[in-house]
Amino acid sequence: MTRLISTTYELGGTPRTERQFRSIWHQVAALPDIGAIAFENHGDEILMIIKHKETVALDRAAIGAAVRAAGPFDLV
Repeated sequence: MTRLISTTYELGGTPRTERQFRSIWHQVAALPDIGAIAFENHGDEILMIIKHKETVALDRAAIGAAVRAAGPFDLV
């Protein structure tokens, strides 16, 4: 059985609108080995939680590039 785990990234640039979150979601979801993507808004801190197989090491550089492609955002 394959176990799923979560990796959390803090987003900079503070996306606020549904359209901005959707744009980030589409860019990141297009990367290989990405499962579910969720966002948590904690006021000044925006978290992106990515579910993936335990055996997969996510590529932080590729995820950062995808986030930047969605607008004036980045990983913190």
